[in-house]
Amino acid sequence: MTTSETPKSKSYRPVRRALTFGLCALGVRGLTIGLRHLFAPGDTFDLDTAVLLLQALNLLGTFVALAGVGYSAIASYRGEWGVKLVAAWLFSVAAVVLTIELFVYARF
Repeated sequence: MTTSETPKSKSYRPVRRALTFGLCALGVRGLTIGLRHLFAPGDTFDLDTAVLLLQALNLLGTFVALAGVGYSAIASYRGEWGVKLVAAWLFSVAAVVLTIELFVYARF
């Protein structure tokens, strides 16, 4: 082994971290979209507080999703390909794409 190669350690497991971050990011996105519909215009909630909360959750969801994409990249670089890695990458990318701006005017 040369000095430029990274040894594979079983304690690091970037695939599990990527999957965890991807699922957490989708959870934060789902919570954000759910709160958006809860704070819909015409309800009795304070809309100024709701807008600040939604922006904070949107930013948190983006950071968590990007961390999941980063761990997926680390795992693919280390050669840990598999179904878990593909699922983790898809969850993270879906969480990055599903921002609250897409659902601002939608009401289910």
